[in-house]
Amino acid sequence: MGWRGNLRTVGRIIRSAERESIRRQNFLVKQQAQYQKMQELERAAYEVEEYENHIERMISIHKDCISGFDWKAIVNTPEPIKPNQKHANEIIAQRNIDNYKPSFFDKLFHFDKRKIEQFKFKLESAVQADKSAYQEELKQYEIAATEVKENIEIARNINEGNLDYYKKAVEELAPFSEISGLGSELGIQFPSRDKVIANIQIHDEKVIPKKMKSLLKSGKLSEKDVPVGRYFELYQDHVCSAVIRVARELFGLLPIEVVVVTAKGKLLNQANGKLEDCPVLSVLFIRDTMNGINFDLIDPSECLSNFKHNMNFKKTQGMLAVKEIE
Repeated sequence: MGWRGNLRTVGRIIRSAERESIRRQNFLVKQQAQYQKMQELERAAYEVEEYENHIERMISIHKDCISGFDWKAIVNTPEPIKPNQKHANEIIAQRNIDNYKPSFFDKLFHFDKRKIEQFKFKLESAVQADKSAYQEELKQYEIAATEVKENIEIARNINEGNLDYYKKAVEELAPFSEISGLGSELGIQFPSRDKVIANIQIHDEKVIPKKMKSLLKSGKLSEKDVPVGRYFELYQDHVCSAVIRVARELFGLLPIEVVVVTAKGKLLNQANGKLEDCPVLSVLFIRDTMNGINFDLIDPSECLSNFKHNMNFKKTQGMLAVKEIE
């Protein structure tokens, strides 16, 4: 084959290789597009799930609550039992000494004395181990005894209606950590042993997204404006849920009969054009009524019909200023 023949052969091989690479490239492009599409669908599903979870959290704050504290039972908490000195390691080490019988070779090569010395050393170590274990048990006992003593003191004072201990219980047990984590500030007053007044600074309306997210049949993400009426209803449920949660936590924590909770938000003062803190919801909660409600199934806004409350809600304007319940 001449050089032209060789060249044509090489050319065919090269073009064949090029066609194969192009086919492979086209295949990879299709695979990449499919991979990106898969990523897009996964991202869309994640965004929708995140959106729905956020909305659910905002309107279900009232559901999670600490269990009721039985302060009378805490007063009768028995003291922990003081530990006794134990000698378990020492007994085993001493038994090894008592049971040791030198073998013929131990006696022949005088290993018996060396082994006895080793046994005695292990006995001393065992005695020390028992002492260390007892000291640790004693330390844990003293910690537990102090804790029980402090708990009994708190419980006794709370049962007696000591308002300083009401405040101490709220501060120590921090039942409103989730509400604080959501950005709301809380102030609590204790006017009497049976009543608590709480003021909560709620989120502004931005806590509810104005865009709703959902999945199309294709699995792609769809974003639409939340209808105004629905937007304000979600925010109303959020405020009501937070207020109910405050009341539930206080009833669960303290032996009180009445809780007045007022939610404050920033509203436009049309007289001066400035945003000012105003009450938008004020509720007087009664313990007996609260005990008869299944909070897992309620609509937060509808639930307030069970209690005396001040709320001015309009679908086109949202929550408006109201008077605090005194």
